[in-house]
Amino acid sequence: MTRRLLLAASILLAPASAVALAGEPSSAAASESTRLTIGEPAPALTIDKWVRGESIPSFEKGKVYVIEFWATWCGPCVRAMPHLTELSKQHRDVTFVAVTKPDKRNTLEKVEEMVKAKNADGLMHYTVAWDESKSTTNAYMTAANQRGIPCAFVVDKESRIAFIGHPMELDAALEGVTKGTWNLADAKAAYEAEYEKEAKRNAFFEAMDKDDTAGAYSIADSLISNYFKDDPGTLNAIAWTIVDPDGEVTDKNLDIAMRAAKRAVELDPKDAGILDTLARVHFLKGEVAVAIRTQEEAISHAKDADMKADLQETLDEYKAAGK
Repeated sequence: MTRRLLLAASILLAPASAVALAGEPSSAAASESTRLTIGEPAPALTIDKWVRGESIPSFEKGKVYVIEFWATWCGPCVRAMPHLTELSKQHRDVTFVAVTKPDKRNTLEKVEEMVKAKNADGLMHYTVAWDESKSTTNAYMTAANQRGIPCAFVVDKESRIAFIGHPMELDAALEGVTKGTWNLADAKAAYEAEYEKEAKRNAFFEAMDKDDTAGAYSIADSLISNYFKDDPGTLNAIAWTIVDPDGEVTDKNLDIAMRAAKRAVELDPKDAGILDTLARVHFLKGEVAVAIRTQEEAISHAKDADMKADLQETLDEYKAAGK
């Protein structure tokens, strides 16, 4: 079954998509009282090997830096490389540092091979650092409770964190920081508001992973009604997590799933994966005829043969149950 692939396709709607950072247990997360955020001094870079470019022993006052975290296996990281390369050309006084660490799929050899290949293609013409000890990753990513890559930090001319986010969203921050027009207080307020949203979303999925459905469902209402009411990917993920036939949720709150799924379809009525989720909710509620119609609509919007085949398999299941 490719059901989870359908879910993933519907979640990654925005260009600022990211993937989970491997190998960082949730217990290593920083407490809220010590969490690294915008406006605080930038941690020093403690790098084991400089794969490309000059070493940076410390941040120089008056200079701007971009510290980006990535991995060779991370698709969104690779897709962000042309943009980072272009920004490095536009802002030649800014030092760009791409930091990566070891994991099961990310080795120094693979990093060196990719840097060489990308350089040959005119990309990654910026500093690349190998964080063998994970000291820099911990000082930035873990300390900021950032769980997905790629993730970029801008260090301003006073060596403070001025921006935390996806590298595809760097443009305005770099423009403002380099020209001295970046409002640190406003940037922090916006970042903290977004961080709160993400924390609530993470809390829901973590509770579901721990089979704490009561805790998860107590969070779900605010996600659906407020924080993510206009985010079809997150709404679909909430609904699908509840009704996934390959999942392990026994206490399925179908009313919550229906609210999330219906709203997701309102926002994106032609997404096959989102329609597939709504059909599943109808089916579990005993509304087989509606499930069949919704699944047929999902198939009509499927973009490739594999997806159509998977959706058809589910449709056959519904039709068999309706006989």
